[in-house]
Amino acid sequence: MSFDFVFVPVIGTEDVQLERFSCGNEPLDQFLKQEARDYAEHGITTTTVVWVEGDMASPAAFFSLSNDVVRLTGGETGELGLPFLPVTNNFPAVKLTKFAVAQAYQRTGLGRELMKYIEGMVFVAKGMSAVRLLTLDSLPEDHVLNFYASNGFMRCEHEDRQRRHQRRRQTIPMFKDLYVAP
Repeated sequence: MSFDFVFVPVIGTEDVQLERFSCGNEPLDQFLKQEARDYAEHGITTTTVVWVEGDMASPAAFFSLSNDVVRLTGGETGELGLPFLPVTNNFPAVKLTKFAVAQAYQRTGLGRELMKYIEGMVFVAKGMSAVRLLTLDSLPEDHVLNFYASNGFMRCEHEDRQRRHQRRRQTIPMFKDLYVAP
């Protein structure tokens, strides 16, 4: 199935439209409805609301993006295949801070298409600012982890090791290398 999307910044979206959104995860629903505008207005994260062309009754999805940095160990830096030894272990990234698909569109392929769109947006932005990785913090649920893994994301082992001392991990750090060799 293929979708034609309409993208609108959360700041340009009416409250009544946002109230109709439900992905089945209450914290994500509440973020969109109650917090996303504040985060955008204060420069913390930008949220984009997504509709499917022809179905403008309620949003089909939303995602939020922020700048990020990933600190890699020497061995992890080597896995990036750089032809030189960088003087930093901090690599530029964009973080997918929120990603949710409305229940009506889950398991339709919409999420996979949106991931491709987001990667394309980030890749195009590379012309304005350096970015190597797309990062996210996944919920520790198998179906969520499997979705991200099927879209090319891998667990960030270095970050994951640092969080193991926590009794109950609320999220699992993941990344995708966006580098395309010329």
